[in-house]
Amino acid sequence: MPASVTRSSNLRLGFFLILLLFFLFPPSFFRMPGPGLDSSYFLGVHLALKFHLVFGRDFSFVFGPLGILDSRMPIAVSRLVYLGFDIYFMVTLFFILKDILKKELSAGTAAFIFLSSLPVMYQLPDLLYFIFFLACLCAYIKQPGKYLFLVQAAILSTVLFYLKVSDGFVAVFLFVVAEGFLVYRKRKPLKVIGIELGCYVVWLVVTSWLLNVDLIGYVRAGAGLIGGFGEAMYLPLGEARVKFGYAAVLISLLFVLSAVYAVRRVAYDRAIREYTDELFIHVILLAAVFYLFKAGFVRADGHIQNFFFNISLVAGLMFVYRPKNVLKRISAFFSIAVLVVSIWALNESSPLEPYLRLVRLSLVTEKIEEIRTYFREAAAYEQTAADLRKTGAQESEVKKVIGDSTADIYPYEIFEAFSNGLKYAPRPVIQSYSSYTEYLDGLNYSKYLSAGAPDYIVYNTASIDGRYPFFDEPRTGLAILRHYSVAGQFKNESLLLKKRQAVSDDLHPVRTDTINGVIGKEIPVTDSVHLQYARIYINYNPKGDLRKLLYQPPPLWVTFRLDNGAVRTFRVVRPVLAEGVLINKFIDNNYAFRSWLKTRGRSNRNIKSIRFDTDMQHNVGKEVLRNFRIINTYYDIRGRSAEEMAEDSLNEIAFDKKHSEYFSTFRAVRFNGNLYGKGNFQYAIDKLLLNRSYIDVEGWAFRTDTLNTPETALSVVLRSESGTYRLPSAAAQRPDLVQAFQRLDVLHAGFAACVGTAGIPAGNYQLGLSFVGPDSNCKRIVLTDQIIPVGDVADAGEPAAGADERSARGGIDKLKARIESYIDTIEDRRDHVFIRGWAYVKGWNSRQTSNRLIFKGDKTTYVINAVKAERRDVAEVMRDTAARFSGFSLLLSKQALPEGCYRIGICASDQAKGNNATDITGKTINLE
Repeated sequence: MPASVTRSSNLRLGFFLILLLFFLFPPSFFRMPGPGLDSSYFLGVHLALKFHLVFGRDFSFVFGPLGILDSRMPIAVSRLVYLGFDIYFMVTLFFILKDILKKELSAGTAAFIFLSSLPVMYQLPDLLYFIFFLACLCAYIKQPGKYLFLVQAAILSTVLFYLKVSDGFVAVFLFVVAEGFLVYRKRKPLKVIGIELGCYVVWLVVTSWLLNVDLIGYVRAGAGLIGGFGEAMYLPLGEARVKFGYAAVLISLLFVLSAVYAVRRVAYDRAIREYTDELFIHVILLAAVFYLFKAGFVRADGHIQNFFFNISLVAGLMFVYRPKNVLKRISAFFSIAVLVVSIWALNESSPLEPYLRLVRLSLVTEKIEEIRTYFREAAAYEQTAADLRKTGAQESEVKKVIGDSTADIYPYEIFEAFSNGLKYAPRPVIQSYSSYTEYLDGLNYSKYLSAGAPDYIVYNTASIDGRYPFFDEPRTGLAILRHYSVAGQFKNESLLLKKRQAVSDDLHPVRTDTINGVIGKEIPVTDSVHLQYARIYINYNPKGDLRKLLYQPPPLWVTFRLDNGAVRTFRVVRPVLAEGVLINKFIDNNYAFRSWLKTRGRSNRNIKSIRFDTDMQHNVGKEVLRNFRIINTYYDIRGRSAEEMAEDSLNEIAFDKKHSEYFSTFRAVRFNGNLYGKGNFQYAIDKLLLNRSYIDVEGWAFRTDTLNTPETALSVVLRSESGTYRLPSAAAQRPDLVQAFQRLDVLHAGFAACVGTAGIPAGNYQLGLSFVGPDSNCKRIVLTDQIIPVGDVADAGEPAAGADERSARGGIDKLKARIESYIDTIEDRRDHVFIRGWAYVKGWNSRQTSNRLIFKGDKTTYVINAVKAERRDVAEVMRDTAARFSGFSLLLSKQALPEGCYRIGICASDQAKGNNATDITGKTINLE
């Protein structure tokens, strides 16, 4: 080849590589920490490094010590660490691209690599390093004599191993399998492969020592986290994302068809021995496709983008390492097809829109600005890190109470530890939702019972994905019960738990029994004297196991029926059920947890029955075996002496007194409600739970006659003849109200209140709401139609009833005003009835109108609030824009009302005018 041609080719290659490196240059140097689930576990990694925790012993999570590369926060490492890895990233990228392009230097190949690489600039490092590892491993299989590829594959797999356990375990496995393949192919002597693998093991051990990792503990915990991830962390593919699921399946099929076609064609040409290396590479890449699919679609939310970000790069590797001179056209077809589908999916699912920005010609200027940002942030890194250290050193309220004592954050908001400058001493599995196997939960259990347990726990009752909070970490919950007591409650409602001097030995199993359960049928829970922990063994049939392997496990729910008749449904995690969970006491908020910790469950709401269900609506119920087994263990909860319980209470009182300016109480405050004026309000009570010892209320409210501001103090009140009491209430943002009412000033209209009934005289109280504006002289109050019993009054778990619709709850009076109404839908679901319709009175503003449904039985009538809905179709038919919000819907539990046949009525209430209008329709429902 003439020198001029070679020089021209090298110039084209060099120009293209520089262009790619420009677009793939990191968009920023670091990220600032913040609150939230994902940010918190990244913060946990940085705090583990800061406080010299041993990974695999003190800290066991999906991210290892190199997890800092995914978060890049200016906290625990110097600027040189990030610079070093960025240089290594760019050099490795250059090295891989140069090797590939030397094999396939053509305009088509260059265009394919450019388009498939474009989204990578915004990808997390762990998946980028995984693609780099695949490229080096494939090159090593083809050229086992080039040790540079072997060393790169070994380094990259080690980086992945200590960055994220799932990526690392897969990379290490593929590395060992590739070495075994070379022995099988006799491409290298067994002795040489043995030396290479021996050096690899030594390398892993040495790097574990350098990175402060307990290698055996790290592997054991990592295996548990990977094994239970699918069942614990899956998120169903919502209707809006189903199209991306089809796209991913199509891409996966394209890879399978490409591999099958390659095998058939090579077999037809009788060249299997000649192309064994390429066929094995196809197998490696198919395994990578499966892993990327699972990584993206087990938790099918924003994670699905990760699949499409990387999959076209894998297709490029399959094209480059196809059997030469045999499958060039068909491999090109499959690779281009994968690229086209991934481009469509990324433009539809990713807000980054890399390809649309390329078409709009804005990508170059935006990339230049990103590179400038990178270097500006690199220059400011050390100063930013110093500023963050100063922030953490400030005396926050939590810090003033805890001081230099060690603390853990429960269940997952680790940002609290960082922002308050706490001495972080976590349980090994740092976030409760991830402690989803008995081994992982056992690590945390042992930590909380040990002498090295944290001095304090900042505690909140919460979980993710609609899970029942108290089923997370069930054994760890028992450790808290035995080793911690309540010290107080911060004004942000978080509980502070303090470690006792000694571990309590007051929990004694008194008996066990075994019962059989049936999916979909209630199981009575009759023992309220003991703590009943149940090991629940629910199994899948082969179809369910296959579904779990290839996609997601069949979903499972638990439904509790409480002793007040209320019914609550949550998602459950099958491995957690097998650990043993508390099933006879209901604990879903901080006050209930506080009662459980102080009284060993005696004052908590009892669960009367429990039921497990599958998703029959999506035809997955047959993937779970209908019959299952429950092994109950009953613990004596009366073992603690009165003196011990009194000591805990006195300690809490003393702690509250010492730090009273930082703590709030659950006590209601009496005030003079007569000094409050009346106003025009729109409101709804979304949640109302009554217990023997506390009241829990959530909902929203806003004034309709004036603008609402975030400074307005909104509180829940109780009023009776004995007085008016204000409940400690917290504001909550409600963006759904902004959309529903088209008013920006109602964003902060949500509220939540939880209060102990101690100190409130027994009686029936009317639930209300009080508003105090920025000007404290502006005070308003509104009373709802909800009656709440306190003390020795009949339980109000079911809707109040009367002789007919006039005496039913809400005092409904039928007006002469004509009400137009219609019930569109009555759906009889598994354990609920869904009702949808609309109601409108001419001359009334539907924005200020609330709709309730009347259920008229033979002897008793019930009235239940419905959820307001927008109905543009009604407004168009009525030719009246005031009817726009006349819609309603109600999801009614079948256990909420007694069995029987009910006629359905509708009550429309104009709260501004204080008027009601009702209509008893001809529609009926039969509750069985």
